[in-house]
Amino acid sequence: MKKLLVTSIVTLFFAHSILAQSEAPPPSPKYYLGLGTGLNSAGLLGIKSAFRLHELILIDAFAGLGTWGWKYGAGFVFNAKNKKSFCPAISLTHATGVNDILYTSKDDNNNSGDEVRMDLKPATMLNLTIQRHWVFKETNRLVFEFGYSFLLNGGRYEFTTPNFTPTSFDKQVWDLLRPGGISLGLAFYFGL
Repeated sequence: MKKLLVTSIVTLFFAHSILAQSEAPPPSPKYYLGLGTGLNSAGLLGIKSAFRLHELILIDAFAGLGTWGWKYGAGFVFNAKNKKSFCPAISLTHATGVNDILYTSKDDNNNSGDEVRMDLKPATMLNLTIQRHWVFKETNRLVFEFGYSFLLNGGRYEFTTPNFTPTSFDKQVWDLLRPGGISLGLAFYFGL
């Protein structure tokens, strides 16, 4: 009798396991909304959204604020399964630039100099990245993004204070801050 009971329990356990594996996975959300941050990504802080175009393709869009002004963009994410996955992505982004900002010049020894005015000109970039997706509760996504942002046009800076000549240190700072280069991003999306 005891052997029959144990055999019955084991049989029911395996039958349940087999049936659980044959259940269809829940449908992937059609829309996502979230927040993002990064370098050559959504900006220092941005609102991100995505629309599922196909089972494996998302259209991704964002708007945020970065060091080069407001930033917005859109692109495609491929292999976006509703589970953990690596996803190649391509996007086009635009930074609006900022006019008439105040900057304290530095000499080549990093000592403070004159306060000067400058303009950061608009810029357009092409981003090629790989995203790593982690899916939570079958709908929400945590996304880490790594890649490169190619400056297509713009992204210049101009010192507008008359008779000011920038030091090599000033040029290094603004060349480093201008759009383009390594791209890193982190975002969390809620499936809707």
